[in-house]
Amino acid sequence: MASQADSRIREVGVPVRSVNRANLYAGRNKAGEPCIYGTMSQQAENFFLLQINPETGAFRQMSPEVPESNYTTAVYASPTGRLYIGAAHSGHLYCFDPDEDALLDLGTINGKNAIFPCRIDEDSKGLIWVSSYGTADLTSYNPKTCEFTRYGRMDETDMYAHCYVNTDDTIAVMITQTQPHVVVLDPKTGEKKTVGPVVQKGEGTLSLHRGSDGKLYIDSSEGNFRIDGMEA
Repeated sequence: MASQADSRIREVGVPVRSVNRANLYAGRNKAGEPCIYGTMSQQAENFFLLQINPETGAFRQMSPEVPESNYTTAVYASPTGRLYIGAAHSGHLYCFDPDEDALLDLGTINGKNAIFPCRIDEDSKGLIWVSSYGTADLTSYNPKTCEFTRYGRMDETDMYAHCYVNTDDTIAVMITQTQPHVVVLDPKTGEKKTVGPVVQKGEGTLSLHRGSDGKLYIDSSEGNFRIDGMEA
């Protein structure tokens, strides 16, 4: 018969740990040398960013301090060398700036209205565009002034929004879930307009993509369309 001592609970080690949403991006460090950035999401802790030396394999690890920044739901590698990271469920936008050699908290994207970003893009002027889950909202961030401009909901019903910058710097936003469709915003005037078809979930398909010519195209079960300005 086993003794009382044999039945005690004891720690035998740390269980296997894993990450999700693991992605790699080519970049540079402060010295201008090539490096690889890895974004890793976690359930129990905030996400972390790895800066990896591709020649030696040496790396450093960074993580944000804002609570509930667990998942890297949208990441954008800018031609400037900066890496923009949107986090769930804090709704914060982060940036690793190689010139400052730091992971920066740029602030909340749109308060409680943006639970997490769905997509990040950049226009010809260097403005960073972020579309989010929660209220299907659209926000821009100006790296020069460190200011957000919030354009509000792109749809009054659905909650998911995925933004793409067109060649003329208008912003096309793909709305998904109950009625997939595309809304275009003109940042100069604030005008927004639905372009192309509106399909019902389960009855048709719709997607938005950037072509090899840089222009935006709608592929749908009701036909294919090119977006030109506020028309498709």
